Amino acid sequence: MAGPRTVSLAQVRAAGRFPQIALSGLAIVLSAVGLRALVAPAPEPARLHSARSVPVDPALEGLAEAFARWFTGPRSERDPALAQRRFGLAQEGVADDRGSRSGRPVRWSAVVASARRAREAVVTVALDDGRATTYLAVTTGRDQRGRLYVAGPPAVVGPPRVADGRVAPAELEVEDPALRTVAVRVLRHYLAGEAVDLDADLEPGAAVSLPTTGLRVADVVATTWVVRQRRVALLVLARSRDGQQLTLRYELDVVRHGRRWLVRRVHVNPMALEATR
Repeated sequence: MAGPRTVSLAQVRAAGRFPQIALSGLAIVLSAVGLRALVAPAPEPARLHSARSVPVDPALEGLAEAFARWFTGPRSERDPALAQRRFGLAQEGVADDRGSRSGRPVRWSAVVASARRAREAVVTVALDDGRATTYLAVTTGRDQRGRLYVAGPPAVVGPPRVADGRVAPAELEVEDPALRTVAVRVLRHYLAGEAVDLDADLEPGAAVSLPTTGLRVADVVATTWVVRQRRVALLVLARSRDGQQLTLRYELDVVRHGRRWLVRRVHVNPMALEATR
């Protein structure tokens, strides 16, 4: 029979200190974790993208417009098999109604609204046949292989809502006669397509694409500040060669070099990049 086990005083003391050591180690680990959480940058919040902030794939809009023109076109052109080949739409999506309406050739069409929805987009297309304008909402998308498709039959909807009684923000008149003179002169040469004369009032390096149809400025209604010392707006009456009168508005980026004002950019110009107001 084994005798009683002998334990030294040092072992007893070590065993007594073990819980204290374990607790101290745990406290150090927790402190390190807490310090890391305090020092580490906070995770960025998830960003929510509205339908307006996320651009819609142009191919989805193009497919929707092509389908809408086909859908509202003459009955003789509405072959369900063609719908499947061209638009990826199941034949039952249009088979039932192909004989119920004659359809008229579409004179013009345009995408007037679009909203992103996951892999798909709801695209509203306006179609005019010369008698009436029809608005179709077409859902298009891409599959996992990137192929385009029309998700199903369209919906006849109303036009986009238009603001009622909107009042333009008030703008202060430009009082500097030199700036008014330069701005009006630039606009006259711009509308008339006079590139050589226009260049004289443009800042070096400015690129301007002239209109393809010449117009004459008949009257300057107002010259106002959009952004003081940076951008002006001109409201003018212009006449075409056939005598038609148009009310037009143009915004010009301007810069002062010494005593002289120059135009940096015409903001309706397709070659110009819009700056944030």
